[in-house]
Amino acid sequence: MNLFGSTPKGLIYLILSLIVVILLTLSVLLSLPRIHTSIEQSGIVSVLKEHLSDTSGSQEPLYTLLYPIMSSTEDTYRYTKATMPLETVVSPYHTLLEALITALPPGPLLQGAVSFIPAGTRLEGFTLRNNIAYVALSPEFLDESAFEQCSYARRADQIQKNLEENFGISKVVFIVRGVIIDTSQTDVCLIEGTNP
Repeated sequence: MNLFGSTPKGLIYLILSLIVVILLTLSVLLSLPRIHTSIEQSGIVSVLKEHLSDTSGSQEPLYTLLYPIMSSTEDTYRYTKATMPLETVVSPYHTLLEALITALPPGPLLQGAVSFIPAGTRLEGFTLRNNIAYVALSPEFLDESAFEQCSYARRADQIQKNLEENFGISKVVFIVRGVIIDTSQTDVCLIEGTNP
């Protein structure tokens, strides 16, 4: 005995599929109250809300640190960017500059980046007036490096580019031992008659 008579097989499969979908939908709808109760009893919702509020409230600001990559064929360079969160302790300016004068982070280092700022340089002070940054650095800032012997232009450019990138500061005055350093001079050795 044929229940569907001369009904085409395609229509039979369609009807059976619809019945299965309807039964599955009904079973999900009927079990929704039990699912809701189980989720509430587990306490997962409050844990997720707490986690989301903690992460959004304690989000450290992201800074972009610029590090030079030297050309392998010429005495030129370009900058690579490394975006990273930095915990602001004193001020965002100090935080950025302190991060810049410490060791290079792994990302830029793997790209072949360097730092023009001589090792051991310390930030001794920072003041911002009329969008001019006054950066006081330790005497190590004047030391010769593998990238600059008789000039301070590249190291000054690296600091200035970072301040401009993050805070829009385009003019920087460099101070070492209370003396303003002229970073635009290209041959300090000949001007002073000695090594810096």
